Amino acid sequence: DAAGCYVTPGFFENHNHWDGGIWWIPTMDPLPGYGATTSINGNCGFSVAPAHDDPKVRQQIIGIFNYFEDIPEEPMNDVVPWDWDKWSEYKASMQSKVRLPLNFCSFCGHVPLRLAVMGMDAWDRAATPEEIKKMCAYLDDALAAGAMGLSSNMMDRDKYERRLPPQMADDAEIEALMNVVAKYPGATIQFIVDYFLAGEGNEQVEHWGKLAKKAGVKLQWAGMPALMFMK
Repeated sequence: DAAGCYVTPGFFENHNHWDGGIWWIPTMDPLPGYGATTSINGNCGFSVAPAHDDPKVRQQIIGIFNYFEDIPEEPMNDVVPWDWDKWSEYKASMQSKVRLPLNFCSFCGHVPLRLAVMGMDAWDRAATPEEIKKMCAYLDDALAAGAMGLSSNMMDRDKYERRLPPQMADDAEIEALMNVVAKYPGATIQFIVDYFLAGEGNEQVEHWGKLAKKAGVKLQWAGMPALMFMK
């Protein structure tokens, strides 16, 4: 009996950060009550996989989720099992330990990708060819396991005013990662552009657009204001 109710298709929550929260709030309240049937996560370059085995490096991810998304650090440390290295292992751990009320989708974040391979150096420099090769292997594992694509972040600074690790990536790294995404039809690349801090959004969109066209991948960007910079 749907009298007095609206009957609709299931809603897609297309920009969430439930990556850690599902471990201690598996009901994902209040999304199911609002009619959401799908939650898309791993946005903004932030995801919980891949993960470095050094707790100090892993804490960088936890700190980023806390600073930008107000996700509490205590359960991220104490409840999330962190029993994975690769994205595919994260997926397997989640499927075996958590029962969710809706479909859970996720990008593979560029931030943990760099940290998993480079450790703390990810904050400070471009990757070497060997490190890029390892990042590509991690991303390939994620996409093969069902990740929606790669998410990156060209805008944000952390609580110490450091540029996030993806902003240290050179074109060699970005192109190599795009070439991995190109192997998977339907996979996309999402990146956060900087219209609000350094104001480099137009240049970033143009540059990444050229790289994406060369690689043959679909590119989506977020953080673009409705009226400003539209010249």
